[in-house]
Amino acid sequence: MVEELNPLEEILIWYHSLDNRTKVDVVESCRSFHPAMSEHEYDLDVFLPEFEGYLKDQTLSPLEIIHRAFFIKALIDMHFHNRNTEAQLEEWRDRKQEYRQRFILLGIDPDAYTEPDESYYERKHSWLKAANSWKELTTYRDPSIPSISKGQLLKWYLFNKD
Repeated sequence: MVEELNPLEEILIWYHSLDNRTKVDVVESCRSFHPAMSEHEYDLDVFLPEFEGYLKDQTLSPLEIIHRAFFIKALIDMHFHNRNTEAQLEEWRDRKQEYRQRFILLGIDPDAYTEPDESYYERKHSWLKAANSWKELTTYRDPSIPSISKGQLLKWYLFNKD
Protein backbone atom coordinates (compact mmCIF):
# COMPACT_ATOMS: atom_id res chain seq x y z
CA MET A 1 0.00 0.00 0.00
CA VAL A 2 1.27 3.46 -0.92
CA GLU A 3 1.51 5.84 2.01
CA GLU A 4 -0.73 8.88 1.64
CA LEU A 5 1.04 12.22 1.62
CA ASN A 6 -0.01 14.75 4.19
CA PRO A 7 -1.46 18.07 2.97
CA LEU A 8 1.79 19.97 3.55
CA GLU A 9 3.66 17.45 1.41
CA GLU A 10 1.06 17.94 -1.34
CA ILE A 11 1.61 21.71 -1.17
CA LEU A 12 5.38 21.19 -1.26
CA ILE A 13 5.11 19.05 -4.42
CA TRP A 14 3.05 21.82 -6.04
CA TYR A 15 5.57 24.43 -4.88
CA HIS A 16 8.49 22.45 -6.36
CA SER A 17 6.68 22.39 -9.73
CA LEU A 18 6.87 26.20 -9.99
CA ASP A 19 9.58 28.14 -11.79
CA ASN A 20 11.94 30.07 -9.52
CA ARG A 21 10.40 33.53 -10.05
CA THR A 22 6.90 32.25 -9.28
CA LYS A 23 8.23 30.50 -6.16
CA VAL A 24 9.61 33.84 -5.00
CA ASP A 25 6.26 35.57 -5.70
CA VAL A 26 4.33 32.97 -3.71
CA VAL A 27 6.73 32.96 -0.77
CA GLU A 28 6.96 36.76 -0.67
CA SER A 29 3.20 37.06 -0.30
CA CYS A 30 3.00 34.26 2.29
CA ARG A 31 5.91 35.41 4.42
CA SER A 32 4.32 38.81 4.99
CA PHE A 33 1.82 37.08 7.26
CA HIS A 34 4.21 34.82 9.12
CA PRO A 35 6.53 36.42 11.71
CA ALA A 36 9.25 33.78 11.43
CA MET A 37 9.44 34.21 7.67
CA SER A 38 9.25 38.00 7.64
CA GLU A 39 12.39 38.47 9.77
CA HIS A 40 14.66 38.00 6.76
CA GLU A 41 13.43 40.63 4.35
CA TYR A 42 14.51 40.03 0.78
CA ASP A 43 17.09 37.36 1.66
CA LEU A 44 16.12 34.65 -0.83
CA ASP A 45 18.82 32.32 0.48
CA VAL A 46 17.06 32.37 3.85
CA PHE A 47 13.33 32.72 3.32
CA LEU A 48 12.90 30.23 0.46
CA PRO A 49 14.43 27.36 2.49
CA GLU A 50 12.45 28.53 5.55
CA PHE A 51 9.22 28.25 3.58
CA GLU A 52 10.14 24.74 2.46
CA GLY A 53 11.09 23.84 6.03
CA TYR A 54 7.72 25.14 7.21
CA LEU A 55 6.04 22.68 4.83
CA LYS A 56 8.23 19.64 5.44
CA ASP A 57 8.70 19.73 9.20
CA GLN A 58 8.52 16.05 10.18
CA THR A 59 7.92 16.71 13.88
CA LEU A 60 4.39 18.04 13.52
CA SER A 61 1.31 16.39 14.95
CA PRO A 62 -1.70 15.90 12.64
CA LEU A 63 -3.35 18.92 14.29
CA GLU A 64 -0.30 21.10 13.60
CA ILE A 65 -0.15 19.82 10.02
CA ILE A 66 -3.79 20.68 9.40
CA HIS A 67 -3.39 24.15 10.97
CA ARG A 68 -0.42 24.89 8.73
CA ALA A 69 -2.17 23.47 5.68
CA PHE A 70 -5.24 25.67 6.17
CA PHE A 71 -3.03 28.70 6.88
CA ILE A 72 -0.81 28.28 3.82
CA LYS A 73 -3.78 27.35 1.63
CA ALA A 74 -5.56 30.56 2.64
CA LEU A 75 -2.44 32.64 1.93
CA ILE A 76 -1.87 31.11 -1.49
CA ASP A 77 -5.59 31.42 -2.31
CA MET A 78 -5.31 35.11 -1.44
CA HIS A 79 -2.14 35.38 -3.54
CA PHE A 80 -3.96 34.21 -6.66
CA HIS A 81 -7.30 35.92 -5.89
CA ASN A 82 -8.34 38.15 -8.81
CA ARG A 83 -5.11 37.30 -10.65
CA ASN A 84 -5.82 33.84 -12.01
CA THR A 85 -7.10 34.61 -15.52
CA GLU A 86 -5.56 36.58 -18.34
CA ALA A 87 -8.22 39.32 -18.03
CA GLN A 88 -7.64 39.64 -14.28
CA LEU A 89 -3.89 39.80 -14.83
CA GLU A 90 -4.38 42.60 -17.35
CA GLU A 91 -6.45 44.55 -14.80
CA TRP A 92 -3.75 43.93 -12.19
CA ARG A 93 -1.07 45.17 -14.62
CA ASP A 94 -3.13 48.28 -15.37
CA ARG A 95 -3.36 49.05 -11.63
CA LYS A 96 0.39 48.59 -11.32
CA GLN A 97 0.87 51.00 -14.23
CA GLU A 98 -1.27 53.58 -12.43
CA TYR A 99 0.96 53.20 -9.36
CA ARG A 100 4.06 53.62 -11.54
CA GLN A 101 2.67 56.88 -12.93
CA ARG A 102 1.85 58.16 -9.44
CA PHE A 103 5.38 57.36 -8.27
CA ILE A 104 6.85 59.19 -11.26
CA LEU A 105 4.70 62.26 -10.53
CA LEU A 106 5.91 62.17 -6.92
CA GLY A 107 9.54 61.90 -8.04
CA ILE A 108 9.92 58.35 -6.74
CA ASP A 109 11.74 55.68 -8.74
CA PRO A 110 8.86 53.39 -9.79
CA ASP A 111 11.12 50.39 -10.41
CA ALA A 112 11.83 50.21 -6.70
CA TYR A 113 8.16 49.37 -6.06
CA THR A 114 6.68 48.05 -9.29
CA GLU A 115 8.05 45.97 -12.13
CA PRO A 116 8.41 47.16 -15.70
CA ASP A 117 6.07 45.72 -18.35
CA GLU A 118 8.79 43.47 -19.79
CA SER A 119 8.86 41.51 -16.57
CA TYR A 120 5.08 41.21 -16.55
CA TYR A 121 4.88 39.80 -20.06
CA GLU A 122 7.72 37.38 -19.40
CA ARG A 123 6.03 36.06 -16.27
CA LYS A 124 2.37 36.03 -17.31
CA HIS A 125 2.49 32.50 -18.75
CA SER A 126 4.17 30.97 -15.70
CA TRP A 127 1.82 32.88 -13.38
CA LEU A 128 -1.29 31.52 -15.13
CA LYS A 129 0.18 28.02 -15.14
CA ALA A 130 0.81 28.25 -11.37
CA ALA A 131 -2.68 29.65 -10.70
CA ASN A 132 -4.30 26.87 -12.72
CA SER A 133 -2.26 24.13 -11.07
CA TRP A 134 -3.12 25.58 -7.64
CA LYS A 135 -6.81 25.57 -8.56
CA GLU A 136 -6.51 21.92 -9.63
CA LEU A 137 -4.85 20.99 -6.33
CA THR A 138 -7.45 22.80 -4.23
CA THR A 139 -10.51 21.53 -6.11
CA TYR A 140 -11.88 18.12 -5.22
CA ARG A 141 -12.39 15.99 -8.31
CA ASP A 142 -11.78 12.30 -7.70
CA PRO A 143 -10.59 10.45 -4.59
CA SER A 144 -7.68 8.96 -6.56
CA ILE A 145 -6.31 12.42 -7.45
CA PRO A 146 -4.48 14.36 -4.71
CA SER A 147 -6.43 17.36 -3.50
CA ILE A 148 -6.26 19.81 -0.64
CA SER A 149 -9.84 20.98 -0.89
CA LYS A 150 -11.43 21.83 2.47
CA GLY A 151 -13.26 18.50 2.46
CA GLN A 152 -10.11 16.53 1.69
CA LEU A 153 -8.18 18.37 4.41
CA LEU A 154 -10.87 17.51 6.93
CA LYS A 155 -10.95 13.89 5.76
CA TRP A 156 -7.14 13.64 6.07
CA TYR A 157 -7.25 15.06 9.59
CA LEU A 158 -10.06 12.76 10.76
CA PHE A 159 -8.17 9.69 9.52
CA ASN A 160 -4.84 10.82 10.98
CA LYS A 161 -5.62 12.59 14.24
CA ASP A 162 -4.14 11.15 17.39
